[in-house]
Amino acid sequence: MPPQQTDMINMKILMVHFDPCIRVLKEILALKTRGVSIDVLCTNLNSNPSIRDHVDNVYYYSNLCDLRLFLDNKHTNWDIIHCHNAPNSFIAAAIDVCKHRPVIYDCHDMTSMRSNITKVEEELEEYCFKRSAAVIHVSEGIKKYASLKYGHNLSIVLPSFPSPNQVTLKRKAKLDGNHIVYLGGIVNSPDSKYSYRYYLPMFKTICDAGIHLHVFPAQKAPWKFLSEYITTLDHSSYFHRHTPLPYEELIEEISQFQWGFSGFNLDSITSKQSIDFLHNALPNKFFDYLLAGVCPVVINNDTAAEFAIKHRLGYKALNIEEFVNICRDKKPYSPIEDTSIIDMDVQIDKLIAVYRAVSTDTVKSRQPLTFSYETQPKKDIDFPTIPFLKLNSNDSCHSTLQMLLQYYTSGVWLHKEKNCYFSHTSCDTHAFYLSTFNTLYLNGDEEVINQIKQIADLLLGLNNQNYKGNFGWGLGAPYLNNLSSNKKNPPVSPANTCYTYTSSMVGLALLETFEITGEQRYLDACTQWRDSYLKNISFHPENGCCLYADNASYRTPEPIFIPNVTPLFMGFLSEYSRVSNSTKDHRLIRRLGGNFSKLKSNGNWTYSTGAKEDLLHLGMIAEGFYRSKSILQDELDSQSLISSMIDMMFQDVEVNLTSNCLGTSNWGPAWALYSFLLHKAPKEYIASGIEFLTNNPQMMLYSIRTASLYARFFSKLQSDPAIDLRTHG
Repeated sequence: MPPQQTDMINMKILMVHFDPCIRVLKEILALKTRGVSIDVLCTNLNSNPSIRDHVDNVYYYSNLCDLRLFLDNKHTNWDIIHCHNAPNSFIAAAIDVCKHRPVIYDCHDMTSMRSNITKVEEELEEYCFKRSAAVIHVSEGIKKYASLKYGHNLSIVLPSFPSPNQVTLKRKAKLDGNHIVYLGGIVNSPDSKYSYRYYLPMFKTICDAGIHLHVFPAQKAPWKFLSEYITTLDHSSYFHRHTPLPYEELIEEISQFQWGFSGFNLDSITSKQSIDFLHNALPNKFFDYLLAGVCPVVINNDTAAEFAIKHRLGYKALNIEEFVNICRDKKPYSPIEDTSIIDMDVQIDKLIAVYRAVSTDTVKSRQPLTFSYETQPKKDIDFPTIPFLKLNSNDSCHSTLQMLLQYYTSGVWLHKEKNCYFSHTSCDTHAFYLSTFNTLYLNGDEEVINQIKQIADLLLGLNNQNYKGNFGWGLGAPYLNNLSSNKKNPPVSPANTCYTYTSSMVGLALLETFEITGEQRYLDACTQWRDSYLKNISFHPENGCCLYADNASYRTPEPIFIPNVTPLFMGFLSEYSRVSNSTKDHRLIRRLGGNFSKLKSNGNWTYSTGAKEDLLHLGMIAEGFYRSKSILQDELDSQSLISSMIDMMFQDVEVNLTSNCLGTSNWGPAWALYSFLLHKAPKEYIASGIEFLTNNPQMMLYSIRTASLYARFFSKLQSDPAIDLRTHG
């Protein structure tokens, strides 16, 4: 039965988590006994699917775009937004978005007490602690650490207590002999970020001492992933493997054992910070042992040991040898009688008191989420020899842009990259750097005007018409057309082939230069490219989208369809229409937009070859539609496009690059991040991307063509500091 409470709580709470853990379920069950209305917002319920049986509604998000949009529109439907980490990214987003409701930060995992976390993760944690309405800690040790690091905030300690009244508590008679039980996560090797859960040496010591050991692994780590334990211990009559059980059955099953193994293996941990974190944790299993009437023996976990000793419920072992001696020589403490001290249904009053304290905080002015890349000073750096540049997380975006500009202006690449994907001859390289210098000029650096004119005139000179081709731009070198259906002998496109993508990017850069200089020859070149495209390249006869190039190899035996060229040509036409103050192409732009959107299938586009779009080309599509949005009648669903790119590039906010993310010559992240800026995607992703790039400058320096794309991104990043990246396009 639930505890005898007289006052029921008329509140609506939204619990937010990634994949809600058992702690969330325990809090939900306890709050329900007090009449609290609860909904859940998460990515999935894989860990605890039964949660849906105990809440009013379950809502889902896939990434921070979804979460921000959902909370921005709906957060006032609840009295309090109660967020649980890890990770911290979605909690920081919730605090940033929920302007009219208090956000509570339930800190399960003190990220900064671990080792090897990123600067972005540090900044997210700091924002959560300093800007949440209140903090819920799992142990006194973690609370003390947080207070010293971030200052005092309204906070309480609420360990992950069990709920005795939520289960039919049955205890079995104790087995004869000496039996230890272990519940929870295990890893198969010390070479893991969870090496503190590598218990094999400890378990072997226990079994070798002639003490029975019963192991119930976590649902996420069944025995099929624990081959080392099976190989080493299965021959022992003292080692007993059990399968995971539902919670109520588990508590009853383990009640027959005398001792509970609680703690960690620190043998492979060298970081003092990580050791401090583990000593201050308070694991769920510790309380599960107490509920089942099992006497815990705690090793390498001071917080749990102090609780056990204070209430005379268990023992502390300094090492595994002492652990064995305790189990062999000591008498287990009697099962806990007063379960109220570990009963979540009773202790939930502490959380309800916090709810009441913050419930009036509905219009509090909160500091927006800001990352260091937005506030770093523009310091100059004397770089070493260019091919061996090193950056780190403390270097500013300005420093990174300096590196990329110096790489171009030095000319080192002319000697280094003669056979590197045409980067030394392709006109888009110069177009992206031209766009970079244009942005710097518009941001107040007027000294770059000479470089702008030099690059713009270089591009005019590189026009294919000067090399017996049509008016337009290309790779400046022959290209083997592997997209041709003639797989055995693919045709070679000559050096003066005009490519729709390349020419459109050159045109966009020249339009910017015309607006800066007012020199007519740059606009005239764009007019000639427009007319040349319509005459010499034209459109796919079946789907009405743009063809890839003017060479015949892209037309026979059937037209090649490559999705990114259509949006980028649309983007060029849209900017050309604006700069030339003409509406004559608006109907064509709308027709192309409609034709292109019709070819989207199952959330994506495909090439004629059947290949799916990658991150690079999705970024191109996003940019093209952004530039065309003022003319299009039915704008592309940019929200779903950006979301799909985020899901492809990130795991939470950690960059997770695959071949499908990198694209040709490492271009993918550059074009994706640029499109995130245009469409005002959540800046958590931009911050994480920047940190990744400054820690991996070799990715940006793969070739000068690659460097040009990253230069364009970093110049755009600094071009408009007032841009509000928290809103959605």
